[in-house]
Amino acid sequence: MIKQIIKYVCVITCLSFLFYGISYYRCKFDNDYSSRTTKSFSISPQLAEKASITDAGSPTLVSENKEDDLFDGCYYTLFLNDTTKEYYCAKNVHQRMYPASTTKLMTAIVVCDKVNAGEVDLDDIVEVSQKYDLTEHDLAPCSYHVGSQITIKDLLYDLLLESNNYCALILADYICGGTAEFVELMNKKAIEIGATNTHFQNPHGLDDPNHYSTAYDLYLITREAYNYDIIHTIDTCTEYSFSYTSPDGWPVDVILHPTNLFLNGNAELPSNYKVEIWKTGTTYKSGYCLAMYLSKNDQLYFVFAAYNDSKSALYEALVKMLCMAQ
Repeated sequence: MIKQIIKYVCVITCLSFLFYGISYYRCKFDNDYSSRTTKSFSISPQLAEKASITDAGSPTLVSENKEDDLFDGCYYTLFLNDTTKEYYCAKNVHQRMYPASTTKLMTAIVVCDKVNAGEVDLDDIVEVSQKYDLTEHDLAPCSYHVGSQITIKDLLYDLLLESNNYCALILADYICGGTAEFVELMNKKAIEIGATNTHFQNPHGLDDPNHYSTAYDLYLITREAYNYDIIHTIDTCTEYSFSYTSPDGWPVDVILHPTNLFLNGNAELPSNYKVEIWKTGTTYKSGYCLAMYLSKNDQLYFVFAAYNDSKSALYEALVKMLCMAQ
């Protein structure tokens, strides 16, 4: 009898230790995973002062999340009135995210800064000097072969309307002689406009652990892009055609259409909204995302959402957000 009691006590003790061990490591894993996937930022006072992020021209987000329960499928959302500085919904707006091709707005801004400074011209003819290959990211080969000639203006249209990743690399090499030098200008510009939780590693936005932004920083970048006439002209275009010269000297005709469904006729905006600035983005890690600067009744709005399930769900969420403003 005593032996049986001892046996039962030993079994119960072993099971208790086993359960404790599983609980401990499960908790540890959950905490580690959470710290990796939902990391938020803290900004040093020195950096904040340098970037002037307390600019009265930007709305103060008094809460990390507002009305976020209405958009369960979205990882990040932000919708605000940039005229009145009122915001309607916000979800994880200061948390690190993969910006995907919304990156290209900053790429275009840096190019336009060089144009405005008189260092290059929109009509400059760029000769493709090397073979670009992003097929490891499941992208098609570059259609602009070595020796092709194309203007800066047409590269910008292809960059923004159809989100051509190779155009970002071609522009970076032409403007700065290399991607690293160009990306340095992108990061410098981000600091200047207060996007201090952003770091660029490339000019196209393909996933990289050191390439990140936040929903709020994308608001700052999109608002900055609105100040550039050429970007605004491109982003309000529904079709653009041009010709470039092939390496053999033959003209190649191209017709571009926007990837934004609100502009290409595959989705409908709520009444009275007009898109002023926009950029779509899609990668494996970012999901489907879209940043837009819009006007309505003489007021300006910004909206952003990232949705992983489907492109149609993303646009449904954006329409739902835009309807929140009276």
